[in-house]
Amino acid sequence: PKGHYKGWLQMIRDNRQDGSSFEYGGAMSEVGLLGMIAVRFPGERLAWDEKAMRFTNHDEANRWVTPTYRAPWRFVG
Repeated sequence: PKGHYKGWLQMIRDNRQDGSSFEYGGAMSEVGLLGMIAVRFPGERLAWDEKAMRFTNHDEANRWVTPTYRAPWRFVG
């Protein structure tokens, strides 16, 4: 079917697994978001600890991983 949403609905109707799992999509999202943080620090090496979900060598970059939100919004993680 044309369009992502139609393919997704067809997958549900056919009771089959999608072509890309949430694990794959999550890892790809993580890489993309880390890239967006990295462009803020050109020429600097950022070491990412995927288990701890933080940079091991850059406190300023870690502020972008879980930013401070305005009230009444808050991070729930």
